[in-house]
Amino acid sequence: VTDAPRVRGTSEARTRRLKGTGERGDAGDVPRGGWAGSAPLRWLNDDASAPTEPDRWPPSDYNAPLSQLVRRVKFLSVGGLTATIFGSPLLVQFTAPDMAMQAQAILCGSVIGFSGLTTGLLQWFVSPYVHKLRMVDRETVSVEVLDVFARFYERRFKVAEVKTEVDTMRPLCSFEAGGKILYVEVSALDPIVKDTLGLLTDEEKVERDKGLYTYDAEGEEDEDDDEEEEDQVEEEKEKAKKEGHH
Repeated sequence: VTDAPRVRGTSEARTRRLKGTGERGDAGDVPRGGWAGSAPLRWLNDDASAPTEPDRWPPSDYNAPLSQLVRRVKFLSVGGLTATIFGSPLLVQFTAPDMAMQAQAILCGSVIGFSGLTTGLLQWFVSPYVHKLRMVDRETVSVEVLDVFARFYERRFKVAEVKTEVDTMRPLCSFEAGGKILYVEVSALDPIVKDTLGLLTDEEKVERDKGLYTYDAEGEEDEDDDEEEEDQVEEEKEKAKKEGHH
């Protein structure tokens, strides 16, 4: 690959990474925001084949955007169930002391049963929600989910166990692994993890096959490029001022 000067100084100036080298060339009219999708996209050279394995490793860990909110709701639900179990017998005793013991037991059982049902439904609804996800290695994934008492516990599974086409009635479902339904905010996943778990959209798959999909972390190179372009513009302004004085 021959050396190619990098074009700087304008907002349209962009770079493209040449496969297998650290050199850069003129990006032409590549859109600033890249192609559609959650990950930033940059052009590769025209004859580059689709990357079979990302160069950047390990990928960034996933932290669920609504993790704290989901856990607080779980705490509230479990706390309400606990208060109902211990408080309803006393409440019935003080409010209806003349009620027959059998009637009091039925009333307490109904209140506790309803509270337990709502807590169980909430657990069924949010149990697939993944709060943290990381790649242990290229074949193993670790996730953290909540148990019925709102405590974190870790589960691990192999990438080969992941199934993205799942027949389920669960409202939250991104994929199945090891017989368990799991849900992640796909837009918040690292591009490497998305590709590894098979969660790329059809458009992103096409771009990957054409060699247009990048595994760079979102914004890392864009920020560096913008800073370098701004520095270049400042240098050109300083030179113009000096030339004007002379």
